[in-house]
Amino acid sequence: MNHYDVVVIGGGTIGLSAAYYCASRGCKTLLIEKSKIGENHGASAGESRMFRVMYSDIQLAKLSESSFSLWKQVESESKTKILYENELLFMGSKERGETPEGDFANIENTMAKLGVPHHVYSHSQIETKYSQFKNIPKSYYGVVQKNSATIDVKSSFGAFKKIAQLKGVEFIENTTAKFKKDRHSKKYIVDLNTNQSISCNRLILAVSAWTNDLLKNFSIQFLFKYWYLTIAHFKLESTTSKIPMWYEFGAAEKNHNGLFYGFPDFKNRGEIKVSADHSCFVSDHFKKLPLENYEHQLEIISKFVANRFKDIDPRPSRLSTGFYSMSADTKMILDNLTDFGLENVSIFTGESGRGFKYTPLFGRILAELSLDGETNYDISNLRIGTRNLFI
Repeated sequence: MNHYDVVVIGGGTIGLSAAYYCASRGCKTLLIEKSKIGENHGASAGESRMFRVMYSDIQLAKLSESSFSLWKQVESESKTKILYENELLFMGSKERGETPEGDFANIENTMAKLGVPHHVYSHSQIETKYSQFKNIPKSYYGVVQKNSATIDVKSSFGAFKKIAQLKGVEFIENTTAKFKKDRHSKKYIVDLNTNQSISCNRLILAVSAWTNDLLKNFSIQFLFKYWYLTIAHFKLESTTSKIPMWYEFGAAEKNHNGLFYGFPDFKNRGEIKVSADHSCFVSDHFKKLPLENYEHQLEIISKFVANRFKDIDPRPSRLSTGFYSMSADTKMILDNLTDFGLENVSIFTGESGRGFKYTPLFGRILAELSLDGETNYDISNLRIGTRNLFI
C-alpha cells in the first residue's frame, strides 16, 4: 500500500492550492480528483470569478487582502496571468439589509475602518461615471474599489497544477475516493473506486457538494441547501462600452431577491457576463437539481439586463449552469475535524462559489490546519464552533 504524508481529496482550485502548500513544506502529497483537473463541474466550474476586498465583514476583507498577495506570488512562480485587475462598483440602497454577500450599508464603513482606498458616489454621480447603466433607482448610491479583479479560472487551474507538480505533488484523476481510520494506528486508509488503497497520516477535504457523501460513515452531516444557477453572456452593441465589475444590492421582488452581479469583457469577446445571486431551484441534494431547466431564471436575468444596460442585446449569446453549496448560515466552513474524532483532517466546504478569491490563502490554511492543527490566520467566523451547521 502506497503511503503519503498528506492526501488531498478534491481537485478544484482550493484542493490544488492545499496540495501545493503541503508539498512546499516537504510533505509527500497526493491529490485525488473525481474528474479531470481543470474540467471541474463543481464549485470551481466556469470561466471567471470575482476577486474583491469589499466586504462588510472585516474578517473577510482582511483575508482577501492576504489572499491578493499570495495570488501575485502564484502568478510570478507559475509565469501565468490570472488576475485581470479592474474596478468594482457596488450599488444599491442602504435599506437593503443583510444578504449572502454582506450588509451593503456597512461596506463603506468597513473600507474606511481598514483604510482601504475607495470612493463613494451619489445616484447622479453613478449615472455620470458609468453611462452604460440606465434606470438606476434614485435611492441608490455607489461604492467603488479599484483594486479588484476578474479571476481567469482556467489559468488558475493551470498555474496551481504546474507549481504543485514542480513541488512533487502526485495526482490521481477520474477517480472517486472514500476514507476510514486505520484501527491499528493513527493513519487513514483511502479506498479508491479502482480497488486500490492508500494510507496517509493527514487528510484535506475540499469536495464541495460531495462533502456529506464523503463523511457519512463518520456521522458528520452538514445541513446544506444547493442552489441551481444560470450564468448568461450578453453581446455589447457598442465596442466602446466600458462596463466595470459590479454587484447590485437591489430590492427583493416577488420572483427574485434583487441581487445581481456581472463581469466586464476580459476575454475581448464583445460581451459581458451576468447572473443573479438567487436561485429559482433550491434542493437539499445537488443531484436533485434540474440542471437542464434554466428558462425561468434566464428570463429574470434577461429582463434585468434590458432594464439596466444601454447598448446591449438582451438575448443571451452564451449560457452556462452551475450550483452553489450553501451552509445553514450561508457562511463558508473552514476548519479541522479534531473535535469529531478525525485528527489531522481539515475541511473546506459550503463555499457557495465565494471561496475562489481565497484560493491561495485557504489552501495554505488547510495545509496548516492538517499539518499543525492550527493556523495563525483569523478564521474564527468560518470555523465550525457553535454554529448550527448540522442535520
